[in-house]
Amino acid sequence: MINKLYELKPYKLPQELVDFLQSERRRIDLPGCDVGFVEFFGLTDTVPIKAGRKTMLRLSRESGDYSNTLLVWNPKSQRIGYWDVEHQEYGDIASFKDFMGRPAQYMNKVINGE
Repeated sequence: MINKLYELKPYKLPQELVDFLQSERRRIDLPGCDVGFVEFFGLTDTVPIKAGRKTMLRLSRESGDYSNTLLVWNPKSQRIGYWDVEHQEYGDIASFKDFMGRPAQYMNKVINGE
């Protein structure tokens, strides 16, 4: 676990995101959203990925029926973003705090291409 935490240092994760990923409750139900829910990896299960030329950290384990849409942490913008695997598209969403305040609203924007 110590090696994984060291490996995550370059991502500059905010403490509230670290705390969330270490908590027991990492599934967010999204009523009123076609996605339905988002389940996040535990902190030590997160996955570094390359999205185009960007290096990011995959945070979502599962996003309802939208398995091609991954939630990621972008260390450069310090924001939650999404990576559309099928279309090879990346977009910033919001800070972690803002995302957690209105997750269904942000996920609706992602799946509607806004």
